[in-house]
Parts: sequence; structure tokens; C-alpha cells
Amino acid sequence: MKKKKNFKVDFIGIGAGKCGTTWISKCLAEHPQVCFSIPKETFFFNRDVGVFNDPNLISSSDQCYSKYDREGIKGYTKYFQHYKRGQIRGEWCVGYLGDSLASQKIKMEFPNVKILVCLRNPIDRAYSHFHFFKYTCNFESQSCSFEQALKMHPIPYVYKSCYYQGLKPYFDLFPRENILVLIYEDIKKNPLKFIQNIYRFLGVDDSFVPPSLNKRINPT
Repeated sequence: MKKKKNFKVDFIGIGAGKCGTTWISKCLAEHPQVCFSIPKETFFFNRDVGVFNDPNLISSSDQCYSKYDREGIKGYTKYFQHYKRGQIRGEWCVGYLGDSLASQKIKMEFPNVKILVCLRNPIDRAYSHFHFFKYTCNFESQSCSFEQALKMHPIPYVYKSCYYQGLKPYFDLFPRENILVLIYEDIKKNPLKFIQNIYRFLGVDDSFVPPSLNKRINPT
């Protein structure tokens, strides 16, 4: 792995959760010109804040250090050890969307990085997240209703669906042409057009058809 002064990532996906990010990441990782991080989500730049904590803590500047604070950028290179000459590097981590300090750290280390974000109807996103926690993670009890979950745990269901608050720090720091906003519902309309739009934005061969194009990845 190259030293820090020569190391860079070319793109970072910042969210949102339950918006097809696993499928998008899989299609990116399958492109021969892309070195996608292993694992998909490094949680390197966001603070160590649980999704059920107080939103005031998420916006605080003096709480919950990140991996970046502990390891420095040198620690980030371990996620790209499979890099091949000529590839671009990138990752996708939904934890970056709700953390304003993550945007500052990313900007400081990679000022020209391209930012990807995929958004979904906020109510549908919240409901999908609820099902994920209830039936996959067993976090919510089987008797818990969606309405009850919204009141008990507003962070994953309400706060995470307030996209403006999460996006604003990135639009404040990065040029508009460096940010690609995607809509989850467009995947179902035309998945090939959707993923090729991302390929073009990243500057890789947009004629490539990923093997996972028509597969359901990590369904709720």
C-alpha cells in the first residue's frame, strides 16, 4: 500500500440507509476499474455514536471519537489493500450522512473526492428500517408497531430520514459538481441506466454491465 502522501480515495457514498446502497456498492465493486473497500462500510470518519442516541450528541463536536481520530488516515488504507494499478478507490458508509464532522474530515483528507448519496421516500425508508430492525436484527419486539417504534427510537426512523440536515454539510464543503444525488425508486425503473449514470459520474467505463444488476442484494 502506498504511503499517505500518495493515497487517496476517489469517491465516497454517504447514505442513506435502506436506500439500495448495498446493491449499488455490489455493482461498483464488480466493476474492474473500481477498488471498493472491504468491508463495504468502514465507519472510519463518523463518530462512535449509536443510532439510538440523542440527536444532540450526533451534532456535538466534543463527543465520541472516530476511527479516524484514533488511527489517522494511515488506518484507512487497510480497507483498500486489494487495489490494482489504474483503479479508482471508494467506499459507501451510511453513517457519514448523519455526522457533520465526518464531512469535515473527508474534506480535509480528500478535498476533490466525489460524493454519492441515494435517497428514498422518507416514510418508505423509515418503514423499511423498522422491518430490518424488527425481523433481521431482532431489536424491536415482535409486538412493537411502527408507530410505537417512531416514538421510542426517533433516531433511526425519523432523524435518519431528514435528508436536508444530513446533506447540508456536504453541499457547504464540496462543489455541486462533485456530488451525485440518486433516487432509490429509479433503480426499479431502469437499473442499468441507474448504475451506468454512476459509472459515468466516476469516470469509469459506463458500458460495463455488473453481474448483480438484476439481483436483490440484502433485501429487508
